[in-house]
Amino acid sequence: MKLLMGLLLMAHITLGQNTPMHFDDENFAYKVKQVDEFIERFNNTNETLIKDYLKDRYQLEVSREQLVISLFDASNPGWNREQVSQFLEDVVHQKEPPYLSFYDQDWYAKVICEGVYKEEKVNFTLVLSIKNNAHKDAVNWGINSMEATFMGLSGDVDSDIVLPPNSHGTDFLELKHIFSAPQDYMGQAGDKSSPINKLLKSMAKRELAFKQVKKVSYHFMQLDHWIFKVEEFDRMEKNNGWLISELLPAGTAEKAKYLKSQLFISLAK
Repeated sequence: MKLLMGLLLMAHITLGQNTPMHFDDENFAYKVKQVDEFIERFNNTNETLIKDYLKDRYQLEVSREQLVISLFDASNPGWNREQVSQFLEDVVHQKEPPYLSFYDQDWYAKVICEGVYKEEKVNFTLVLSIKNNAHKDAVNWGINSMEATFMGLSGDVDSDIVLPPNSHGTDFLELKHIFSAPQDYMGQAGDKSSPINKLLKSMAKRELAFKQVKKVSYHFMQLDHWIFKVEEFDRMEKNNGWLISELLPAGTAEKAKYLKSQLFISLAK
């Protein structure tokens, strides 16, 4: 019961208020609009916009536990209550609780792309993560791995191709620029046997055409004992935006298996 009430807390927190409801404004305020905002809410940072909104409009204070619970997809009836309770215990109630960082290495963007290969619609997947550039004191998104089953390609990518650090804000639209001029990036795509080099070569030969990014999900592996997946839920209710869609207890061995089976990475980068 505590879990169910918690999952519904942020969706219904204003129902007891005798004020008119403006659902478009409310939904937008509650919406987790980008993964940056997801991280802010998870960490309960002072910059978290929903905290300011609730305090200014309803004089309500929310705890980190309430914020973390609100980041779960409340429409999913299959949550394991014991697992979620243990997750909250590990994340919120430890003496030194863990936090997420955008600059961590152990979280990944899984980008499913739509294309046309030899006149047939196909999907291929790129897995990206944050890369630190010590020489330029900057970070970028870099490609870790990929899968294109229609070409028999899968596995790690050794590449110098990078995307701007804010690319996630546009669902990696920058990929369109890369794939529209594949010949310009082949020199940064590792050796000729690299999967990404073969993909770019096919595009340069006009066998494969990139159409659009079809779907993005984020896979967080920074926390001890856990993996969780974040996807976007675009719906007209308060529990919307980038939310946790899957939670898995995982030790070192389970994380290695997940990297290989779900993210096509043989070793953590």
